[in-house]
Amino acid sequence: MAQNQGSSKYNLLLIAAAIVLLVGFVFWSIFFRSDHQSKKVVQQPVPTVQPTIKATPAPAATPDTSPSEPTPTPKPLPSLGDSDTSVKEDLSALDSNLVSVLVNDELLRKFVRAVLALSDGNIVQNYRPVNSPSGALLVDDAGQIGDEHQFTISADNFARYNKYLQILLEIKPHSAARLYRYYYPLLQEAYEELGLPEKSFNTVMLKAIDNMLSQPSISGYPYYADAAVSEKLHQPSVMYLYTDPRLEKLSGVEKLKMRMGPANAKKFEAWIKKMQVELQGMRF
Repeated sequence: MAQNQGSSKYNLLLIAAAIVLLVGFVFWSIFFRSDHQSKKVVQQPVPTVQPTIKATPAPAATPDTSPSEPTPTPKPLPSLGDSDTSVKEDLSALDSNLVSVLVNDELLRKFVRAVLALSDGNIVQNYRPVNSPSGALLVDDAGQIGDEHQFTISADNFARYNKYLQILLEIKPHSAARLYRYYYPLLQEAYEELGLPEKSFNTVMLKAIDNMLSQPSISGYPYYADAAVSEKLHQPSVMYLYTDPRLEKLSGVEKLKMRMGPANAKKFEAWIKKMQVELQGMRF
């Protein structure tokens, strides 16, 4: 997996710091043991006359003239309009498969648009940073019920999200949060381009996370358990709709979690909760 120059310098800095700590620990251990051994009581005859011992002055310290290691400079942020290459390299360092599901351009601007939609409980349909799963919604035939033909979401449909979930779970939330902080000035810039009243993009981000963790406000119906309401679908036109109006009124985020399936939705929420903790501790 290729890493960018900034990441390589960061790794070299970590290695150098580890070596310094290790050497320091070895010297500390030697002197600590010597100090304790010198304090052991040794029985010796007591001299009748104490000799006078003149203190010998310690030699003057020789200044260290060895060249010091240069401090690695952080990788400068690109401009917002030229950030795609840098963003893809850094995302690839998190997971080499991540780039395969991304769109080609304007990644940060599209990420901001997607987060803004999620903060309202919606899923952005256009101008999105991630490609949609291939194929259409997979359904099972539930037969004729009353005056219309009905369907249910097929378990095979859940597998359409497996690749996305696997990539997400391979990424450590702490690493993702660190990359988010690094690119935050550009994310804030892209958000300010929209001219919205909320000043902080991070506030919008945290609201989006709250929505991703939200549960349907239907009594007795958690999306990941057996339904207390009908999950049947019908197709009055091109789109499938829930026959139960309570489900049809759910937010786009809640419907997405239903489409990815109970097991996938639980794993998705567990990761998002960890990311939430990381971002809540940040100050911008």
